[in-house]
Amino acid sequence: MSHRLFFGFSLTPHRHVHRMVLLTFREGCPLTTLKQLYDLQELDLELDRAGAQIVTLTKRIQDDDAVSSARQALAQRRESIQQMRRQQARRTQDIRDLQTKANDQEARLYGGSIHSVKEMEALQSEVKGLRDQARIIENDEVLTLMLQLEEAEPAEVRESAALQHLEQERSALLEQWTSERSKLEAAMPMLRSKRQEIASACTPVLLAQYEGLRRVKQGQAVAKMEHGTCMGCRVTLPVRELQRVRNATNPVLCPICGRMLYAG
Repeated sequence: MSHRLFFGFSLTPHRHVHRMVLLTFREGCPLTTLKQLYDLQELDLELDRAGAQIVTLTKRIQDDDAVSSARQALAQRRESIQQMRRQQARRTQDIRDLQTKANDQEARLYGGSIHSVKEMEALQSEVKGLRDQARIIENDEVLTLMLQLEEAEPAEVRESAALQHLEQERSALLEQWTSERSKLEAAMPMLRSKRQEIASACTPVLLAQYEGLRRVKQGQAVAKMEHGTCMGCRVTLPVRELQRVRNATNPVLCPICGRMLYAG
């Protein structure tokens, strides 16, 4: 003799209410059915967790932003230092050239080859201008570059050491993450096989009910009862509901969260 049991519950994705009216069960449905579904859910949750961990680990393995940023910053620092050194070398050479020219002109001035007072005064003015120009370059540019390098070079050493530490740390983490992901991926086929074994032993219509609830209940279709409390919504149920759950041969839904209640 069969009878029809209706479960009504609301699904509200995007605030549209859908009602599901289920299912036909046979009297004398094995009491292990909900236990099977609960075990199936435990496997599904484990698969969900493992899948989420694999995704997280994969993102961590692929995310090289911190090291890349540190490498880029160090490369920019080194390029800046090289530019300052090149500029310092050029301006130092300019000073030498000016000093050499000033020395040559000064040698002419005192070499006895110039007799015109006007020409001597012009030459003296030129020598003074050359030496003044060399002094300005040295004071305003070369010394400034030296001070900048005194700050930049130690910073480059610190950044290089920090990058090396970061690379070593990431290398160790990559090894750890890769190992963890490999273990999870290796465990997945066994979990899926066990899931298939349990799912194939469940009543098809009850399995469909379970799958539908999982989709709308954040992966938890079956809620265990502990000390009179539904562990899905953490609400303590009235005594009459507890008795229904304990005595039912067919699934009973929590009146609060709509999950299948499993007395354990």
